[in-house]
Amino acid sequence: MSEVVPGPVALQQLEHMLAMSRFTRAKRAAEILGSVVVGTVNGRPPTRHELGVTIFNRPADWNEDADTIVRTNLVRLSAHLEEYYSNEGCNDPVKIAIKPPATAVLEFNPKSTIPPSLDLDFTTTLENHFGDQLLGSLRCIVTGEPAGWYHLDGDRLNNAAGNLIPLSDHLRLNLEELHTGKRVCLLPELSPEMLIKLAATHFSRWKASAAYGCAHLAFCLDEAPFGEESDDVRLLRFCQALHYARHTFKESIAAYLIRNSLLPFISRVEILDPRPIFRLALQLSALLDESAYFELAVSALMLAKSLSHRYPDIVSPDGSIYRFSLPRREAQLLMQRDPAATACKSLLAQANEQASDNVNRAITMELLQCSHSFHIGTAPASRKAYERLAPLVSRYEGSTFAKTGINISGDVTASAVTEIFLMSGIAASRIRPLGWEAHAREMAERARVLCQRSGFRIIPEFWNTAVRETFEANPKSQPAFFPLAEYVEPVLRVGTVRDIEIVLKCLKRITCRPSQDVAA
Repeated sequence: MSEVVPGPVALQQLEHMLAMSRFTRAKRAAEILGSVVVGTVNGRPPTRHELGVTIFNRPADWNEDADTIVRTNLVRLSAHLEEYYSNEGCNDPVKIAIKPPATAVLEFNPKSTIPPSLDLDFTTTLENHFGDQLLGSLRCIVTGEPAGWYHLDGDRLNNAAGNLIPLSDHLRLNLEELHTGKRVCLLPELSPEMLIKLAATHFSRWKASAAYGCAHLAFCLDEAPFGEESDDVRLLRFCQALHYARHTFKESIAAYLIRNSLLPFISRVEILDPRPIFRLALQLSALLDESAYFELAVSALMLAKSLSHRYPDIVSPDGSIYRFSLPRREAQLLMQRDPAATACKSLLAQANEQASDNVNRAITMELLQCSHSFHIGTAPASRKAYERLAPLVSRYEGSTFAKTGINISGDVTASAVTEIFLMSGIAASRIRPLGWEAHAREMAERARVLCQRSGFRIIPEFWNTAVRETFEANPKSQPAFFPLAEYVEPVLRVGTVRDIEIVLKCLKRITCRPSQDVAA
């Protein structure tokens, strides 16, 4: 009987393969491979029907017997795998094959001379995000010193991407000694409070990956053997980690956070302050919306909205980011279904009232209005978006791109600045003013550079609607935006969506009780 390939080792092999040019060029094959391998590792491979819905955008009632697109692409994927292992993958430590209907067969490669461990190829993806762009090396997210990989759960065999962050030697040693009982206290720079403040600083400097790492570490350090923080505070810190993770990395990071950090925690909690529940529901709604799981996104949003109605003064006080985010998120979901709805304009107005005194919120509203125009889809609406974006392009093109490099603005996020350029290129490609091709190329290149610099990833729902619709309306626009395709975040896998459904059920059964542990 062949030796079983551990899940983390299988996922390591998957990450390595998806980074290879064979699979970066074959997007559908890569998406299917990722879904099948992750599903197999998690004990539930996807069905062909689920692959059709999640990857090929087939309706929920599609007939897989009449439409052979999934079976055809599974055959193509098998051919890709055979060619891969006959050529560049011949020495890989793990072999992956696909057997009907859609299950991954995982086995160690007897011909490989590479041990199945955390190797350079696997870490390349993470190093590209955590590595210092100026110094060109892996740096500790806390001190900025040269770093090595730290396993958040203490298990050095768990090499899942969501379990790894770069820390300096002395910080890793401190945490490892706490794990083994050789040391009884954390170093001051590892206190969760300091890490959360540092995460916010990283994010303001467009280092979303480092912000995520600090926030996730803070969440992990709130429990034994490191600390004994309240459930309310721990969930708030998880929300921050998820927020930062949504702005960078790969779908696998969010999937790991939800399955390995959130689910074990939330399934045992019985009482919580309404604020962390509200913030988590809002984060999950955004995550689902970004992958076009609209019905479940609405369900999560309605949970947040009900808490806002029950506890308005503490959950979403006037002037807070949450009083802004709730109508903004509701408007965004509504415009995707019915952009002409009167309620959509009303929600946009409510959000706009909470945005006037904050630069980033004001820009977010400008971008949301442009997105609304794209959903309306008419030429006048696209022209309105183009004109709305023109002064923003002028402002941030000059202030962000300098001869000496990129200037970072602390009052606006990398995602907002990137979307300004991306949307301006899209609007120009739709209305085709004089010189539109040069403008679209320039805007797309600006967006690409910012994605590369900040780690920001383009929301799949936006790419699969606004961008693809632009390609259909103006095929000549495709070359300008093609280089951005590698920065589009993969959609959430079915297994992750199911995990979120379980989380939402847990949140709905939890008893709400305001707590003094939660700051206003």
